[in-house]
Formats: sequence, C-alpha cells, structure tokens
Amino acid sequence: MKKNRILILKILIIGFALIFESNIQAQSLSDYYKAVAEETYGNYQSALEYINNAIDKNRPDAVFYLEKGKILMYLQQENMAISCFRLAVDKGSYEANLYLAKVYARLNNTDSAVYFLAKYLRWHRKKIKYEITSDSDFVDLKNTPQWQKLWTKNYYPPYMIEYQQAYYTYRYNDKTEAL
Repeated sequence: MKKNRILILKILIIGFALIFESNIQAQSLSDYYKAVAEETYGNYQSALEYINNAIDKNRPDAVFYLEKGKILMYLQQENMAISCFRLAVDKGSYEANLYLAKVYARLNNTDSAVYFLAKYLRWHRKKIKYEITSDSDFVDLKNTPQWQKLWTKNYYPPYMIEYQQAYYTYRYNDKTEAL
C-alpha cells in the first residue's frame, strides 16, 4: 500500500513538472512570435526585449538565436549579431550562414562574407540567385574577385535554374511568358 502511495506521488510530481515546463515553453514561443511581429514592423528594441524573454524562458532552438541575430543586425550591433548567428549555426541553422555573410559584408570583411555565403549556398533550401545577388548588403562585394570566384561554381541544379528564370520573368517581365 505504501509503495502505491509513493508511486502515485511520483507520478503527480512528474505530471506537475511537465505541465509547468510546457507552460514555460508556450510563453517562450509566444514571446518569440511577438519578437518576429515587432521586427516585421521595425520595432527592433521591442523585438529584442521579446526575443530575450523567449531565450530566458526556454532552452532555445536555433531559430531563437537566428531571430535575435537579425534584430541585432538591424540595430547595427554587428558583433553581437555575429555571436547569435554563430550560436544558431552551432544549433543547426544553415540560414544563419546567409546572415553571417550579410553582417560580414556590412563590416567590409569580404573574405568572411564570401566564406559564409558559400556555406549557405551548399544548403538545399537557399534563396534564388537573383535574390542573393540583388541584396543590398552585398552591393559592395559584387566587384571583388572573391565574389566573382564564388559565382563560378554552380550551386543550383538545373530545375532550380529553370525555376529562377521563370520567377524572374514572371516578377519583372511578361507574366504570360514565364508560364
């Protein structure tokens, strides 16, 4: 009988712990989404407060650090942004490599910008080439030998190149020709 009470007590304690932890995770996600919304509206200081709350409340995934890095980048706190993007990479985010490239480009560190952009381009879920090459953060890199060398390698399979051509034609030229 006493063993049953102890077992029931252990089950109740574990149950309460799980409920408490899931509530904290829900609050953390709520703060994360609030940070994304604030960032979207350009309220970077408020976004930073929300993402810091989200990180403090949870064992954060890569997306938390990716978001914090983007916010810090917009606040022109590049060194802190780099730290967050590196944490995101360590936690498995390939997209963070793109943002590392953008920050290093803003800092005029061409070698690092090209290095991280090359890492990003090896990822299968990358942006289309036009979106990358027309990104304002990379404007100053376009005439460098490192940038030219980067694009000598083909990072896109044939179906993606065809998609990119159709996308560009549809978006900027004749819509019926793209179809």
